[in-house]
Amino acid sequence: MTRTTYKKIRFDLELAKKITNKEVKGRIVTRDGRKIRIICTDRKDKSDVIAQYSVIALVTEKDGHECEYEYLNTGRFSAVIEETDLDLHIEVPTYYRDYSNFVPQKWQPCLVRENEDEIWLLQVSKGKRCGDGVLFYCPDGSPNVWRHCLPLSKATQRLIGTKKSYEELIKELDAESTATTKNEQQ
Repeated sequence: MTRTTYKKIRFDLELAKKITNKEVKGRIVTRDGRKIRIICTDRKDKSDVIAQYSVIALVTEKDGHECEYEYLNTGRFSAVIEETDLDLHIEVPTYYRDYSNFVPQKWQPCLVRENEDEIWLLQVSKGKRCGDGVLFYCPDGSPNVWRHCLPLSKATQRLIGTKKSYEELIKELDAESTATTKNEQQ
């Protein structure tokens, strides 16, 4: 029986929109774990103070009823209080990672490619940046620079030898997870 496990990450408005639109698997919760339904992310008001609170969400309370709250775009409940139980967070499947700022460490195995239309290769990082890429050891021992790199993991190893994007891999994993869950329920 395979169940999707989730990890809590900081709130990101664009990712929350994708989750709300069912483009990405995940859920939006409060700091203390209550479920959230986002109603809108672009509230407009004449008051400058209220305009900062552009996210409107329904929070499921412990007794099951929902309360409406206003949030900053950052997911914070209060612009004054630094941290509250009502602050928004996102829970994503454990296989989802944000690799947009990934920098490999020396000797770390990674998947690499120069452009999106090339296949992913497996190489070991030298741990140094070079222009807009990262240096890697080639099979013959010489260095090579690659623009796109991902760390090797159980999830990303499925990309080796394919031209799929990381986003396509995540959609594939989500579809498999959904199919597994449906089979378990039958």
